[in-house]
Amino acid sequence: MRIENDLEKAAVNHRKPIACVVLPTYNEARNIVSLVPEIFRQAREIESHLLHIVVVDDDSPDGTRQQVSDLQKLFRNLHLLTGSKKGLGYAYKKGFAFALDNLGADLVIQMDADGQHDPKWIPLFIQLHRQGFDLVIGSRFVPGSSTPDFRTWRKYLSLAGSRMTRSFGRVPIRDCTSGFRCISAEKLEACDAGNLMGSGYSFQAALLCALVRNNARAIEVPICFKSRKHGHSKLTFLDQVGFLLNLFRIQFQTR
Repeated sequence: MRIENDLEKAAVNHRKPIACVVLPTYNEARNIVSLVPEIFRQAREIESHLLHIVVVDDDSPDGTRQQVSDLQKLFRNLHLLTGSKKGLGYAYKKGFAFALDNLGADLVIQMDADGQHDPKWIPLFIQLHRQGFDLVIGSRFVPGSSTPDFRTWRKYLSLAGSRMTRSFGRVPIRDCTSGFRCISAEKLEACDAGNLMGSGYSFQAALLCALVRNNARAIEVPICFKSRKHGHSKLTFLDQVGFLLNLFRIQFQTR
């Protein structure tokens, strides 16, 4: 009888739609070892979807790949994609393609692997999707949010980037550069994300504008944006330049 019950539960889980968390990583070995179990713990709070994680590692020299491989022995819904370092945007495109084409995901969740995004918000994001929202954003700049450990210059860059994206891309979003998002597969496919401009952080703005152009119904959820647990920020001066150049392309597309 117990075996039959286990088989019935497995069959029910198999029929559930999939929510896939995509985690781009580069030198995040010390963070990923705790983050993956924290994300999967949230599965207990999610009845509507089956939770998967896709780690897209850019050939990290610090052992991130090995840490994920070890975790795969504990979590069967953990997937690892590897390749040379080509930037955040490329990693997301690769992870999205795997989630949609290989897993048949109903939802894709963007999330940083450095500990700044709290996995506890994932069940709420999925609940809001079920209420009709195609795009749920973990926002740092709406009432109720907080950035207690945000350095002044980083906060200024994020605020400036959001204002410019709102203006150039004509998107009614307060936090346009947030990396914590839940996106419906239908809208993600409509955006043709694999062909969007930007291989670095500018990809985030391009994706947001494409989602809005495709009439994604969006909502921002106030979050507490914490400091990264280990390691250093990957944002470079070239990323900032690429972001600005991409905004002009976005403005041209919008017009």
